[in-house]
Amino acid sequence: EMCIRDRHMENESKTENKNQVARLLEKHGDRVFRTAFMYLKNYQDAEDVLQMTFEKYLIAKPLFKNDEHEKAWFLRVAINISKNLVTSGWKRKVIYDDEQLRLFADEAVAQDNTGDSDDNSEAVLKAVLALPKNLSVVIQLFYYEEYSVAQIADLLDISVGNVTTRLNRARKKLEKSLREV
Repeated sequence: EMCIRDRHMENESKTENKNQVARLLEKHGDRVFRTAFMYLKNYQDAEDVLQMTFEKYLIAKPLFKNDEHEKAWFLRVAINISKNLVTSGWKRKVIYDDEQLRLFADEAVAQDNTGDSDDNSEAVLKAVLALPKNLSVVIQLFYYEEYSVAQIADLLDISVGNVTTRLNRARKKLEKSLREV
């Protein structure tokens, strides 16, 4: 009898765990994917980072102080995995696949509430993706994830001054490349 009850409790626990992961995936999945995509500029690799990030969550089972801590944990893990993939010999130089870029642009445009035309949003996205990854990531975190400069410095483990410099460089490069379009 004890065995049946234990199995029932174990099944309930697994269901609860699946529900928790589904909730977290819904809450943080797009954010993790977009951040990984900024680093890797490849759809499949970004999906791999998303999966690895959630695998790390299941293994570590971290306890979060609040929603902001939870969000920062997922981004920090995704950034670390992305950096590791970029620096590993396994990662190859990728040429933009127009279909991947279109899928990513469509999603970004769907989330864009500025009322700009799709062409404008896609041009901006292409310009952001063309930036070196150290610049595109700060743009992603600042404008899309709405992190402060200080929060970005913590996430990327760099100084506030470095974040400000990267944002300024990125803005100048974006302005120049968008003028050419």
